[in-house]
Amino acid sequence: MRIHGFSNSIELSIVATSVLQFALTAKAQDYSCDLQQDNCPTKEDEVCDQNSSCGAFSDCYDCNIETCHQLSFDCEGCLNAEGCYWCPGDAQCYNSDSYGTYPPDYISLAGKQHRMKKMDRVTECPLPEDFFSGQTSEVSMCQKSVNEQFRDPLYDSGHWAYKMINVLPVWEQGYTGKGVRVRVNDDGVDADHVEISDKYDDEGSCTIAGASNRWYDASHGTKVASTIAGSANNGACSMGIAHQATISSCNLFEYIEGSPEVLVEKLDYFDISNNSWQNTVCHPNDLSGRKLAQLFQGQCPFQSTASSNPCEICDFEFSLSVDCENAIYKHCGASYTYQEDSLACNEYSHILIDSCQYQIFRDFQVNEVEKGVQFGREGKGAIYVVAAGNYYNLGVDVNMDRITNTRYTIAVGAVDKNENHASYSNPGAALFVTAPGGDVESRMNLPAAKVGGGCTDSSHGTSFAAPVVTGVIALILEANPTLTWRDVQRIIASTSRMVEDDNDDTRMVNDAGYQHSNLYGFGIIDAEKAVSAALMWKNLPPEGTFIWQSGKLNLPIIDDPNDTLELQATLYRSDVTIESITVELDLEHISRGDLDVTLTSPSGVVSKLHQGGQQEQLSIGTGNGWQLMTLKNLGETATGTWTLSIRDTKAGSLGECSDMHYLISDFAFVGCRALAISACRNGEMNQNYWNRLSFDHPLRLARDPQTGLTFEESCCACGGGRRADNGPNALRSWKLVIAGHGDGSSSVSLMRGGIWLFAISMVVPLIFALG
Repeated sequence: MRIHGFSNSIELSIVATSVLQFALTAKAQDYSCDLQQDNCPTKEDEVCDQNSSCGAFSDCYDCNIETCHQLSFDCEGCLNAEGCYWCPGDAQCYNSDSYGTYPPDYISLAGKQHRMKKMDRVTECPLPEDFFSGQTSEVSMCQKSVNEQFRDPLYDSGHWAYKMINVLPVWEQGYTGKGVRVRVNDDGVDADHVEISDKYDDEGSCTIAGASNRWYDASHGTKVASTIAGSANNGACSMGIAHQATISSCNLFEYIEGSPEVLVEKLDYFDISNNSWQNTVCHPNDLSGRKLAQLFQGQCPFQSTASSNPCEICDFEFSLSVDCENAIYKHCGASYTYQEDSLACNEYSHILIDSCQYQIFRDFQVNEVEKGVQFGREGKGAIYVVAAGNYYNLGVDVNMDRITNTRYTIAVGAVDKNENHASYSNPGAALFVTAPGGDVESRMNLPAAKVGGGCTDSSHGTSFAAPVVTGVIALILEANPTLTWRDVQRIIASTSRMVEDDNDDTRMVNDAGYQHSNLYGFGIIDAEKAVSAALMWKNLPPEGTFIWQSGKLNLPIIDDPNDTLELQATLYRSDVTIESITVELDLEHISRGDLDVTLTSPSGVVSKLHQGGQQEQLSIGTGNGWQLMTLKNLGETATGTWTLSIRDTKAGSLGECSDMHYLISDFAFVGCRALAISACRNGEMNQNYWNRLSFDHPLRLARDPQTGLTFEESCCACGGGRRADNGPNALRSWKLVIAGHGDGSSSVSLMRGGIWLFAISMVVPLIFALG
């Protein structure tokens, strides 16, 4: 997934020799390799050694990357090379047909006893007979496919995902996304790639659509675009989910800091907006710059059986040593073991996380998306698909970011090849749906287009689960173009397949029969069921929004994990069917990340809105509500008593002060974390930094329009902010915002404590005070 300002795309290493030159000379060299007889003393060090102790290429495990592996994604080139083997499910070329069984203990090794290596990962060719080779098979074997309809050379490597989402019957019915327009907001798209060129809409794209002059090279966006709509049967790579859809592009990273309106730029030119990026919510800690943990009295809380378990190193009856901290950092930083020990890892989140900044871009982005669903597709609403994020092992939840916890977007999580929750995928009560996004353990995830031509591995991430969902939505809209954005959401919620995961304690079934899980949303998207439902779908009545407000409370939030603040709201005479619930909290707390927030519905459905134990340290100003959303009550009635519970999970605070809210025109800072290192030094303003800014720079002149504070006054690291002992930890007020629809027979439904606002063919922007 592309994180704003950073790249995490993964490309396979390619040596300088070109594939063409290699293919022409390969027959002169036999690259056969016997992994079991590899006696090189430096084997498995990821360095191809050709010295006297190993002999030429006898370090065959490590040398694969310089021999056969450079012909990966090129089946014919692989089979024309002496001693090379082709695994169709991996789309990889190997110098042995034994990589499915070597190393034999890779499962216990991967990510636990040592750092996982590329060649340690699971292959889709577990047995020697699963490989193709030039010695045993004709090159025509490259055309062999598990599907007779499509002959794309890398089809087999993506078949696992096509099968998982049940898209094959949809293609057989002739639905391919034709006529549906998809906008890819990313780092650009290679419009000349053969997988994209015949469907690229230059006129409908933004001013900056491809690679820019910065380091963004369009590799991520090109992979995303080909996952959505890569061409079929063109002799290149494999096809996208909606392989006849139209693609337009915006290089979002050239715009997003100052111009979130790019999310609706040329709104008339797209039906679906794919957003495989995320605002930075939590910053990972620098291993060398951490403060030691506080005293922890008691037994070791870690339960994992992995050899990295910190219990073997730490003495939890005393202050933690540097070695102990390093062990916790390593153990919890690995997504494999974090899943097994998430509760214990959350106890020591300060070891993993430097700081968190919830909902950092606030209403800027969401306001633009709201315009898209209001005016896009001639009033039916553009559909916004967003990646849920890849920081599960930092405890990040989709409710921490406004772009993923608004009802206007579809937040997409990822599952691995075994249909289990992907170890990196962000969870939450606002998570909408999941799709195949690959996993760290596999050697190949999804085949994708490579910038400049050729094919590559998509890598793993919710970045690539999101375009799978986007592709399915294109199929849905081709089947029924009259659907509104809300109809599309309800179809997906109604037809997705819930995962039966015994380790998932968040899965529930509500009174309306909908299943939801914080790990899987409404389940894995099912293309056939969704398209079938779309063909028979009757559009929902217009949307309305009910607001219940508590009024002024000023109730203390006690700094004690054993004390829970519990409040209730009772709604009467409601005929509204719920589509989403948003809780807006007006509170002040020195360590907001410590708060556990839960909403219980009249039907008894419990939504964990925030789990607590995070390094989020922002004092929210008056009027800056903290918004948390749940989808778990979809289809239920709003009538009855709702219970809000707030508990401070940790005694004490994170530090001496917290950042105050600071937000100005072209910049969106919550607090000052984004600039603290550069702008401040030892608690004071760093004049070297400020002297580099022009005299009229906004950071020099502006005051936050709501708090009246300057940057220095708002920033804890610069000597400002709110002192830990200054002001109460209190809930000032709260409100329930219930979006849904009535039965269509009445436009007004009055309830005690609130008002029902009914929208005719449009959403109601007035009711959201976005925070």
